[in-house]
Amino acid sequence: MAGGEGRRLRPLTHETPKPLLRVGGKPILEHLLVRLKRSHVDRVTVAVAHLAPKIEAYFGAGTDRGMHISYLHESIPLGTAGALAQLDDFDEPILMVNGDILTDLDFNQLVIKHRSLNAVLTVASKVSMTNLSLGVLDVDSNGMVAAYREKPRLEHRVGIGIYVVAPEVKEFIPVNQPLDMPDLINALISAGKTVACYDHSGNWIDIGTPDEYARVEEHHWLGNGFGSRVATAPAGSIS
Repeated sequence: MAGGEGRRLRPLTHETPKPLLRVGGKPILEHLLVRLKRSHVDRVTVAVAHLAPKIEAYFGAGTDRGMHISYLHESIPLGTAGALAQLDDFDEPILMVNGDILTDLDFNQLVIKHRSLNAVLTVASKVSMTNLSLGVLDVDSNGMVAAYREKPRLEHRVGIGIYVVAPEVKEFIPVNQPLDMPDLINALISAGKTVACYDHSGNWIDIGTPDEYARVEEHHWLGNGFGSRVATAPAGSIS
């Protein structure tokens, strides 16, 4: 998914699409493609919109990377899930990956978990901790204080922009209409479909702001583990 305007990263993205911003001398999307190739992914569809010709010019048909890369053009912004309705060869589970993240997630293990749970969609996630600076009251249905927790540390899971999607999900996606992934997931759950979660304990970063981008370069995230592990089992295709 590489069609976003990267508004939070302006002015860096005025002339350069976010997936082409360089980390360690290579575009973000290049690092993702390298990891996917190591996981034996050789067919990639890139959904493009903002500054699409620059992405296509850089990656081309993918032959020099040992891959087949095609492009899906969004005439209107379709959100984080809407482009799936335009896939013609969506007859097997696919990997769906945001094109602006860095990670060392094992794509093969994600697919294996998805298949073992017979899920229609599996969301890759990370467990995140938030330290609150204030005390928190637990109040019962009668308005009585049941507990008072001073500056608690809360645990929650966050989606990291990586999914395995089964073909039957396509019937929940309207054609040529914007749809975001949270809305699609909630629709699947409401319909009684199985949506699974896969926790990733390794490295992951979404480069969302100029400060985050500068930090990634400064701390050499790539040298601290990104791109270092090689997966071994076939993973399928990606959109």
